[in-house]
Amino acid sequence: MHADELRRSVERDPELETATPWSRRAFLAAGALLPLAGCAEKPTASGPAPATAPSPTTAPVPPVIGVQLYTLRRLMPNDPAGTLKAVADIGFKSVESGRADLAKLKPICDDLGLAMPAAHFEYACLTGDWTHYGGKPPRPGYNLEAALTEAKQAGITWFNIPYIPQPERTGADLYPRMADHFNKAGEAAAKLGIRVAYHHHAFEFERFDGAKGFDTMLSAMEPGKAFIEFDIYWASVAGEDPVALLRKYPQHMKLIHLKDKKEGTPVMQSEAVPRDTFYELGRGVLDLPEVLRAANQLGVEHYFVEQDECPGDPLESIRVSYQYLMQLKG
Repeated sequence: MHADELRRSVERDPELETATPWSRRAFLAAGALLPLAGCAEKPTASGPAPATAPSPTTAPVPPVIGVQLYTLRRLMPNDPAGTLKAVADIGFKSVESGRADLAKLKPICDDLGLAMPAAHFEYACLTGDWTHYGGKPPRPGYNLEAALTEAKQAGITWFNIPYIPQPERTGADLYPRMADHFNKAGEAAAKLGIRVAYHHHAFEFERFDGAKGFDTMLSAMEPGKAFIEFDIYWASVAGEDPVALLRKYPQHMKLIHLKDKKEGTPVMQSEAVPRDTFYELGRGVLDLPEVLRAANQLGVEHYFVEQDECPGDPLESIRVSYQYLMQLKG
């Protein structure tokens, strides 16, 4: 799919038209090296930096902090090597990529000493239905087995699904179906030493006959087969307590996306959040020390800083977030 075709497909998505201008679907299909429509820099998002950084309490910060490369999608097209070097220079030790970039980015990451333990793959890899991912697989015959083999060759140990296209969100029946797909994919992946996880947003917390879709899905996801890449921002947007959710599903929560949220962000079970509500760590209202304490106690294995929208230079945003984490270490 060409860049302009991808942009048109994003623009036609009725939910994305009223939400943020980014699309994980396009990011996956074209890779982090494709600039997306609507990603122009904005003058403000997190607001002006405080004159001095706050003095946070201490918390257990893991020795390896990663960054989700979706945050850097505006920089990677022009200079992937330079951008990744800047990531390493900040202090990050790992990255999470998209499927389309694995072969291109792995040697760069190897040279820089950046681990790449996880990557995002299309949900179609599990279902075989590429209707909403450009209408066809990346290449003929591309299926779950091929995708897992691709992940294995790149040294990926976490095969993560980041997004369910809006047309596939069919209501209450979606969540048992998703759990079944993830359980089966987890069985296949385990044979290659790979684990499979789902990265949620906010729509999964919609209630159907009193039951949240997220809870329905998790109750059917078999521990040890299928896992969750937990996003504290989206859980909070949905009206959930991120720490309570971590503690509710300790067997499933093995990866986490760290980001902060603007005070007053409306509660909703969708992605239609205001674009200025994504904050650098320590500049919003989420209780990050408590999140880190719970994650440490429950054995979360991988931590990735992600900021879906940045006020200016995304490298500066992730630098602020990294420095906050280092302050938390004490």
